[in-house]
Amino acid sequence: MKEYAVVNEAAEALAERFLPGALTLVMQATALMPVSVTLNEAVGIRIPDDPFCLALARAFGRPFTATSANKSGRETPVSVHEVIAQFGHQAHEIHLAIDAGEKKGKQASTVVTTVSGTPHLLREGAISRETLGL
Repeated sequence: MKEYAVVNEAAEALAERFLPGALTLVMQATALMPVSVTLNEAVGIRIPDDPFCLALARAFGRPFTATSANKSGRETPVSVHEVIAQFGHQAHEIHLAIDAGEKKGKQASTVVTTVSGTPHLLREGAISRETLGL
């Protein structure tokens, strides 16, 4: 993470406690981070606890980007078929989908920004505000 984002004390503490897991940390991007994956010079980084994703990152040898499998505000699909159905006429924009069977019971990640040095909850998901201590 430190290669691609400024990991301040707040981010470090959250990462040590909740990553890998359902936490996305929004931090100031470093100069190595392509502008195309930043917003206001910040980047969201997540290290999932999914064995396939971790194996893919190890095999690839570096981090990779991915979008959510659902449209903003919509339910998370549990299969590739449901992902494609939800995206409808935009499904042709999906460059790669790996069918690992149904993925049920996963709640969206919690998103916390630490850009200011103080953690602020942007989206409560699988990890509650109380569990985070925010």
